[in-house]
Amino acid sequence: MENNFVQKAFAVKNKNLNTRIESSSGGVFSLCADYILNNGGAVYGADFDNNMQLLHKRATKPEDISR
Repeated sequence: MENNFVQKAFAVKNKNLNTRIESSSGGVFSLCADYILNNGGAVYGADFDNNMQLLHKRATKPEDISR
């Protein structure tokens, strides 16, 4: 059986070192989120409250995202 599958990998990182250091995604989420929000979209993420309960959050403006 012939396998025509070509395996690909992509790597992306934010050029801003401080953003990369503070991020768990290499700073990519903030880049994508800024683009989406600045074009009228919404992004979703997870956060913890003071009692370490998981919260799901929706942001529709850049200032709604915790940095």
